[in-house]
Amino acid sequence: MMKQGIIKGVAAGITLVMAVTACAPTATAPGGLAGLAVNAEGEPVMVATWCGAAPDGVVVYRLAGGEFLDHADIKPPPLTGTSVSMSLEKLPPGWQIQKGDLNFIEGQTYAISPYSTKTHVRLREVNFTTQSKNQIPRGKIMIQEYSAELGGTKDVLLSQEEFNQRAERYC
Repeated sequence: MMKQGIIKGVAAGITLVMAVTACAPTATAPGGLAGLAVNAEGEPVMVATWCGAAPDGVVVYRLAGGEFLDHADIKPPPLTGTSVSMSLEKLPPGWQIQKGDLNFIEGQTYAISPYSTKTHVRLREVNFTTQSKNQIPRGKIMIQEYSAELGGTKDVLLSQEEFNQRAERYC
């Protein structure tokens, strides 16, 4: 009888652990879109549009051998609304680098994405290099889209209106 009670207790404990684990956020949920533009000074600028709660961080990864390696973690001031832009060469007032730096190396590929630590939402990232700013006309925002022909992603240039419409797909 006691053995049966122990088995039921262990089974209940395993069920509880499995239920909690199943509900725990193990991956981020999509919540918008990040892109790359060029400002009037010729600086590369992250542009982001989101739905729901505003992001409370921006992460920059360096891509190497198919891996995302931490490069920088940036804390913005409290954000409101549904969009933001941030120069990658000089941070706007109130933005702070928490870890890493924004020293980008020629020939390396990077990915940038705003995220929320409260909702576990991460916006769809944009990949870029130091040369990307030379390929983006003023008034356009670069994102990546999957191309079946290429078997991978390709850069796509959008107007602000088109970018906002695409961002809605990630909500």
